[in-house]
Amino acid sequence: MKLKLDETILRCRREKGLTQEELASALGVSPQSISNWEHGGYPDIELLPSIANYFGITVDELIGNDRISVEADIASFPQKYYAVNGEERLTVALDYHRKYPNDFSIMHCLAAVIAHGGFAGSPVYGKLLRDVCERILRECTDAEIRSDAVFYMCETAEGEEFERWCSMLPVSFGQTYYETKERRLWKIGDRAQARRLYGRSNAEILLYFVARDYHADGDAERAEVNSFYRMKLLSCRKDGGVPDGFLGLYAFCRLCHASALFGCGRTEEGFAELEGAVDDYLRSYDLPDDVPLPLGPDELFGGLRCIRHRKKGMLDTFVYEDGTSADYPPGGSHHLDPNALYDMLTHGPFSSGWFDSWFDAVQEDERFAAQLARVRTYMENYR
Repeated sequence: MKLKLDETILRCRREKGLTQEELASALGVSPQSISNWEHGGYPDIELLPSIANYFGITVDELIGNDRISVEADIASFPQKYYAVNGEERLTVALDYHRKYPNDFSIMHCLAAVIAHGGFAGSPVYGKLLRDVCERILRECTDAEIRSDAVFYMCETAEGEEFERWCSMLPVSFGQTYYETKERRLWKIGDRAQARRLYGRSNAEILLYFVARDYHADGDAERAEVNSFYRMKLLSCRKDGGVPDGFLGLYAFCRLCHASALFGCGRTEEGFAELEGAVDDYLRSYDLPDDVPLPLGPDELFGGLRCIRHRKKGMLDTFVYEDGTSADYPPGGSHHLDPNALYDMLTHGPFSSGWFDSWFDAVQEDERFAAQLARVRTYMENYR
């Protein structure tokens, strides 16, 4: 049975043991307003998030939506969030944060889009980012969300505030949460869980190195070496091949290598690598969703597998060989949309600092036009 707003406010006030006057003072309204709400009146819609936040419930619960509907709505958030970009993604995150002001996974995404979407320079959104991240550190117990909150503030804060947030970061890889937890598991003799955590930490460290930002800065020789050895690291099957779970990221590194070869004047090698990169990209797009994809030897990665959810508009997740979820997905698999591949070849929104315009030197070559045509044709039929 759905509750009415007046019944919900009355129940929550009594559960907290508050008088109407005390609740009015806490919310910054008059006692007459509280009395009116508890007798069928309705507060201004702008007040609903504040009221819900004070009681520690969602706006849906406050106005009487049933719990099943609320859970279904929250479960649909990631698909809506990752299906759009830029201001649309920010709008989705803001709308859900207003509806569910106590959901830390939504706060996590809201902080991410403000920090990474270029919105932190706005006084309004900069303050919202700070408020959300500080609340996460005060109240959230999820290690990943807490760590990311600190990271987002380090990316956007200035001066003394930057130094304050940076002081919360771990001083080295060896002191991170997961490596510390792994050492603890070995110490208490839980060998199976220790091996699993060892594997996922190896995957995270590898992905961090290979996928981390790199700016070529006009130096094609350095970019060629850098991209070549990143490709080598991902060729970690026992036969020297690239595991399907890493194929998208490998294709990205190969595209970077092709660009650098053009920048070095090694045009024939560049075209051979470009064709191979497009081959790998298109093959990676055809990999199935919801199927565990291997990352490499289980002895190295603890049986970790990557699962794509691209057709649902969601990021990849990671599971162990027996199907149990990894406690924290390591990211960086780079299963990009074909539109992003086209952008990287043509200076579009998804282009990368890796390339440094070296594709410009071959824009008029018919071989380059042929690869663009392959990508365009694939884009027309994708999904």
